[in-house]
This record gives sequence, C-alpha cells and structure tokens, in this order.
Amino acid sequence: MTYFFSAALMWLVDGKWSVNKESMTSTHPANLIITCHNLIAEGLQYLSTCSFGLFVFLKSSAFITSGATDVLNVQLSHLADDETGDSRRLGILFAMVGIGSFIGPLIAERYVIMKQPRSILAACVVSLGILSFSFAG
Repeated sequence: MTYFFSAALMWLVDGKWSVNKESMTSTHPANLIITCHNLIAEGLQYLSTCSFGLFVFLKSSAFITSGATDVLNVQLSHLADDETGDSRRLGILFAMVGIGSFIGPLIAERYVIMKQPRSILAACVVSLGILSFSFAG
C-alpha cells in the first residue's frame, strides 16, 4: 500500500525526470498507459524466467504476514489462567520480532555473496523456513 502511495506522489511531481534525454516521450495519458502496460508485461516476463522470481512476490506480500503477526501476537500472548502476564508476553513477542529483524541480516551477511544470486536465494529459503518454524511452534 505504501508503494502505491509513494508512486502516486511521484506521479504528481511535475517536470521531466528522465535521465536519458533520447528516450523522453510525450506524457499523453494514452501513451503513459501503454508504456506502463509494456513495463509491467516486461517485468512479469522477467520474473517468470528468473530463478528467484517468486521471492519478489513474497517481498510485496510481506505486509500480509506482518499484519497477521500483529493480530496473532495478541492472541498468542493471552492465557486464560494468567491474564496479568498478557502485557509482558506480548512485549516479549514483539521484542523477539525486532531482535530477529536486527540479528537476521547480520548473520546472513556472513554467508551471502552479492555477486552470486543463488546465495541470496538460499538465504531467503532459510529465512522462510525459520519463519515457518516459528509460526508452527
């Protein structure tokens, strides 16, 4: 949602902000729609042929997981027999998510080689496995 909001704001910015002067075209709405359609089709074609295309869609759908964890954390922190500790347990759950978001990249940095996309793909698969394990537990 924030991506669409920021894209809409950038669309409202006046002026020519293309780096390549030769490729500047008319900003007529029909031409803009055709250009956007072609760019989306080209991007989807690329994602369907690359080995890590599905992970790009995971990035765009991460907000669904974040929203679900916010709701689930409240439910998971509640114990019928011990309602006084709900706030503490909820704080611990949110703290663990924050600590994992900080430590995860620091650990992955040792094993990921940016020039080798397969190592990035492996790190994504491992992180999804850990995330699935944490939800299962």
